[in-house]
Amino acid sequence: MNEEKQDCGYTEDYCRRGYGCVVLIAALVSLIASLTALALCGAKDGHNDVGNGWAIGILGTLLTFAVAWNIWQVIDTKNTVRKAEESSKKLKKLEQSLETQRNIFNQHNLEIKRLIEAHAKIFEADKTKDLANKYIAYAEAFDLLLQSNVGADYEQFDNILGGLSAIIGKFAEIEKIKYDDARSFIDSEELYNWHYKQLTALLDKRSDEIDALRRKLSAIHDLRKGAIEDIRNSDIGKRIQEEDAEIKKHLEQLEAKRSKANKRRTK
Repeated sequence: MNEEKQDCGYTEDYCRRGYGCVVLIAALVSLIASLTALALCGAKDGHNDVGNGWAIGILGTLLTFAVAWNIWQVIDTKNTVRKAEESSKKLKKLEQSLETQRNIFNQHNLEIKRLIEAHAKIFEADKTKDLANKYIAYAEAFDLLLQSNVGADYEQFDNILGGLSAIIGKFAEIEKIKYDDARSFIDSEELYNWHYKQLTALLDKRSDEIDALRRKLSAIHDLRKGAIEDIRNSDIGKRIQEEDAEIKKHLEQLEAKRSKANKRRTK
């Protein structure tokens, strides 16, 4: 296995062996110098202090080896610390990479879940007979498909837009519309507008490839607004508005009575 080269241009083991050789040579030179000094000292003075000289020489040699060993340990410790720091950096990069992969995996799972929920909503819309609820179910399916990040050419987009257009077409035939359908359609206007804002906001975040999809959705929104206005002006719409006015008047009378009762209690 190839080892990483250091700043000196050699591998780490080679550098460590080089440092060890230098320390060993220094210790041997110290030992030879001590023995030479002892020999010269004994030959010159002729005293019987050779034993003490040998003791001092041995202690000096041991001290040299001890210092050399400490130097070697410092070098080895420095290399160990450096390797630990490098391992720590690699570990952090690996953790960041794993976190990124986990986020991507979670995002994919969420998109798949949204896609499954969208198809469930489409199935619900196809089976629902109530026109207002059918419209809402299609709108929610459209929202979920956008969150699932499928391509703009996904056929279900056209199916949903076709379903929404068909619902608007039925409301356009005012003479055939049922009272309950007209009531639900008008009462759900705020919910329709909320879904429309949500969908257009999601479309704005997507690429230019879905401009056509945005235009189709906007056209359906304009058709719906026109259909609601036509219903309001029809006999059914006027009846609904009269009922709403009566309910509002009744609620105002109840609120007035409640307010008078509260004032009497406070007195």
